[in-house]
Amino acid sequence: MVRSKFASTVNEALLKSGKPKYEFARTLGVSEKTLTSWLEGRTNPRMATLYRVARVLGVDASELVG
Repeated sequence: MVRSKFASTVNEALLKSGKPKYEFARTLGVSEKTLTSWLEGRTNPRMATLYRVARVLGVDASELVG
């Protein structure tokens, strides 16, 4: 399966942070199940959540999707 740009970027950020998934999910305000779905490329967040993810990662939202 080919991962989306979003999934790849968030996976990379999670690895660099050294945080466990549950902690990263809590920081983002989502469930661990939701985060796992994103990381596996099965789903993508809604726009408002995408901006929150970008803010937490310290990147522009466009870097997550394009």
